[in-house]
Amino acid sequence: SLILGKYMSRINRKNMIIYNYVILALGTFSFTLLNNLTSEQYLEFFILSIVLRVIQGIASSGIQICAYSFAINDMNEEKDRYISYVEMAMGVGDMIGPAIGALIYQYVGYVGAFTFFTSMVIFGTIISVIMIPNALNKSRRP
Repeated sequence: SLILGKYMSRINRKNMIIYNYVILALGTFSFTLLNNLTSEQYLEFFILSIVLRVIQGIASSGIQICAYSFAINDMNEEKDRYISYVEMAMGVGDMIGPAIGALIYQYVGYVGAFTFFTSMVIFGTIISVIMIPNALNKSRRP
């Protein structure tokens, strides 16, 4: 997060959110490709799974950092409420995410689950492009 915070002013916050969403979508979709590995390639599956989770984690933290920055800096009198929204979304996602993931996996399998989650990330990207104000890309540098 220190590295992402350093580049946030150069890349701008809305752009950083969009770029991180794209990285998150690519990382999530890449899990579907792991299904092509054979059972003898279990070590490659394990290592690539860890690498892809790290990529997802970096992208997710970039989105979260920008969301907090947006809530703190751009929501003047209502910033406490918006910070609580960000916290609530993260908490609810951590609580119900594994259960929803298991349910989806049970019905559509490995590839279907990651395809579904990739489509959710793409949907989030589209919503972000539409709903996040372009003012977040205005530089605050003196």
